[in-house]
Amino acid sequence: LITPLPYRSGTSFLAWAIVNNNQPVPDVFSKMTKIAASGRLGRPEGLGRLVPPSWHRSGAGDAE
Repeated sequence: LITPLPYRSGTSFLAWAIVNNNQPVPDVFSKMTKIAASGRLGRPEGLGRLVPPSWHRSGAGDAE
């Protein structure tokens, strides 16, 4: 039900960030990589508290 931002934005975000913020490519790419990494882990920073704990635990492999 929840689509991670990296899969919705991707390259478009990178291009938008460069054009609008005029930041060095490595800096923007580094930030996007960190966001994408947190998205793949299923724990985007700032959204963790909004997601039900059960969604966090699914597929985590933790023993209950």
